[in-house]
Amino acid sequence: MTWTRLLPMALLAALPTDTVSIAQPAAPPHQPAPRQASPGFLDARISELAAKHPSIIRAGTIGASRGQRAIHVLRLAGPGAEEEADKRPALLIVAGINGQHLVGTDTAIGLAEKLASEHAALLNDRTVFFIPCLNPDTAELHRARSGPGGGAYRDFSRSQSPDDADRDGRFDEDGPVDLNGDGVITMMRVPEPLPATGLEATVLIDPDEPRLMRAPEKDKAERATHALIVEGRDQDGDGKIAEDGPGGVEFDMNFPYRWPEFNDGAGPHQLAEPETLALVQFMRAHDNILAVLTFGPHDTLIAVPPAGKFDETGSVPIGIENDDKPVYEKASEHFKELTRITSSPSAPLEGSFVGWAYAHFGVYSFSTPVWVRPDLVKEKDSEEARSPAGEGAQEPRPEAPQPDKPSGPATIQIGSMTVTLTQEGVQAAMAEVEAMNEADRAKAMEAFRALPAAVQQRIMAIGQGMPDPDAPDAAHVGGEAPKSPPAKKDDKKKSEDARWLEYSDTQRNGEGFIAWQPFDHPQLGKVEIGGFTPGFRMNPPDAELERLITEQTSFAAWLLEKFPRLVVEAPVAAEKLSPGVWRITARVRNEGDWPTRSAIGAKARRLAYTMLEVELPENAVLSGDRIRRLSPLAGGAGVSQEWIVAPPPGSTSVRVRVRSPELGVQSLDIALP
Repeated sequence: MTWTRLLPMALLAALPTDTVSIAQPAAPPHQPAPRQASPGFLDARISELAAKHPSIIRAGTIGASRGQRAIHVLRLAGPGAEEEADKRPALLIVAGINGQHLVGTDTAIGLAEKLASEHAALLNDRTVFFIPCLNPDTAELHRARSGPGGGAYRDFSRSQSPDDADRDGRFDEDGPVDLNGDGVITMMRVPEPLPATGLEATVLIDPDEPRLMRAPEKDKAERATHALIVEGRDQDGDGKIAEDGPGGVEFDMNFPYRWPEFNDGAGPHQLAEPETLALVQFMRAHDNILAVLTFGPHDTLIAVPPAGKFDETGSVPIGIENDDKPVYEKASEHFKELTRITSSPSAPLEGSFVGWAYAHFGVYSFSTPVWVRPDLVKEKDSEEARSPAGEGAQEPRPEAPQPDKPSGPATIQIGSMTVTLTQEGVQAAMAEVEAMNEADRAKAMEAFRALPAAVQQRIMAIGQGMPDPDAPDAAHVGGEAPKSPPAKKDDKKKSEDARWLEYSDTQRNGEGFIAWQPFDHPQLGKVEIGGFTPGFRMNPPDAELERLITEQTSFAAWLLEKFPRLVVEAPVAAEKLSPGVWRITARVRNEGDWPTRSAIGAKARRLAYTMLEVELPENAVLSGDRIRRLSPLAGGAGVSQEWIVAPPPGSTSVRVRVRSPELGVQSLDIALP
């Protein structure tokens, strides 16, 4: 690992970054602006932080990515010798394992700054390590809103290492393609696919929300009508579509915890990527890491992992050890109070960093996606909302942006026409279409057919003089996806897709979903292209970031406060038994809330035991073990040890010392009367 006191802007060119040129296509109209898209964004922020807090923040690297970008690490520690900072109990915060999870990296950087600025006292006897982005290659693509190899923007979280996904001896030769040229790669829905295509109909158009696809309900005798696949074509002539695209390894499937060897994305072997290997090597070089907090798709805070369940060997926990459950439950309770999150999506733990840090490295391992959809966050009650902001008070939650509401009748954009949704307005638009030349009329009809079926039916009903049902506002700007009527299903039965679509419609001006558009596919015939915008369901609007940083900073500070603290206590004086012989007593106590070692840490036996010793020659200790091995101490618990000693003539004190790999060394000099 390489440390530097600070990284001034002039030295950024010396870092192994920005060696890959990333094309940045113009964002299509339905896309939000690129998020911190400048190349070298992370390098600049790291340099800025280190320069702003030189006495607390030390910047360095743990290695380089496959694309030769720096894997940054920040160490936050209060005053003390260089060696002391690496021996204090430490919290490790890791983000950017999923390169698309930009909110994790942004939150980690903001958290580091807040800790250094507002919680410096916690760092007097604690250390915090930050690895803000483990996958800088893929993260840079998402900041530039580009795809691997400079292609169209799409959902992509893996490494950019070559991969032969279809096992045909060729690498990355048949990936997703932006067929309709809108700058993003979404999904294709293929109606009634023929057997020759190799596709099978598995979903149907949701009758309650025609923009969504869902599995058929067998008890209603429904039949699957469509195949749903990623946008692309058969580029290698093997009859399959977009089955071997760029990138191979999902970092959160590449760690040695119940490694899913045969799963797509797991990699050729455990720790196959330089990034995952560098993280493990960094941690194994720092025995003082007591807990890990990960910002990523996994959640172990809202839903505490199951306790007492193990794999087929009976030794590797599927969740957590029973004796670690109280710590996790307390952490979960406090996290929910801070964030008011009621539910959180998660991902399988097999091969994950979160699972490895707990089950193999042997420390408490917490994880959160940081941001969830607003309907999964409990609103403040009236008393909380009225309370003045003060110590520990939560920042007011920014109101989500609301779409502009028209002052008159709703309108909808159909191609170049703005249609007022009244009987007169629709009939006027129909007359305008009839008056067009053949080419313009064809374009207008194509734009009309691209609208969701429910919206088409609504327009036809209004034009025929039928009453307009209570439908959501259909007014949009720039041809964005119109809103369909509200779902008829009970709200509790809504699918996740339906909830995300509702959030996009009501709070994000429709930017989360791209309307289905007809397309004549070279191999599949008539298909439709559309779906959720890449990254929409993972990263929040920028306006949410400050609140998220504040919440996570409060939680990280709480974790540091709960760390165990070993102290050595002794009587006022030793007891003299005879000339040159004394009885000395010392008590070791854990003043923290957590045990001095987790249950999984004791079981894993990765670290040496905590030792209590009296610093005298062996023959000077007449009674009692000169070195005693201590079992883990619960929060507030202690243990006493008595020795009868005959120290060298002229001694005025005897030193008692406790040594712990995680908690460092504490000592006490006991005076001899």
